[in-house]
Amino acid sequence: MTNGQSTDNGTNHTWSKIIVSTIIGAIIGIIIVLLMMVGMSVYERFISPEAPPKIKVTTPQAPPPAIKPPPEKIVESHVKKNIPRFELKMIAANIPQNDFYKSQMLLTIKSKTRLKNVYVRVSAKSIISFHASSKRDALVILGLTSKGGGYAFTNILNARGQYLLEIISEKPCSMKVTYSYK
Repeated sequence: MTNGQSTDNGTNHTWSKIIVSTIIGAIIGIIIVLLMMVGMSVYERFISPEAPPKIKVTTPQAPPPAIKPPPEKIVESHVKKNIPRFELKMIAANIPQNDFYKSQMLLTIKSKTRLKNVYVRVSAKSIISFHASSKRDALVILGLTSKGGGYAFTNILNARGQYLLEIISEKPCSMKVTYSYK
């Protein structure tokens, strides 16, 4: 030692590194805790419901209208019912086309409003396919359409107006058309 100073610089340097790293670690820890607190307050603001603002009505309110008793009799003739009418007309029956036979029918649905769904089923022994197309609208929205043994069916959505029903069969045959609606 000369003049009261330590000659061991390595020990002082090590302690200064430890002190600096401890201070940096403490600052980082404080920052993390502060970020967590801010994050929790944001989380609670979005998750926890706030009390709705209280509204005080200061305008005068009109008295409630007088309640009238219902009529003693409800006359059914005053109730208007929208009962659709269906008409089915054969246009062509069993016309030969190549190896098959084509039949066409015109289904007319007369209704004040469109019907949500009209189910049309054609029963024939040798039916191959069945298709419905609109005579008026360019677009027909068909629901489930299928063919089974001796029958085929389709669902016409938002139906009203005239529809051309085309039935293709292997042989000339008689057919039965049934329909229902919702």
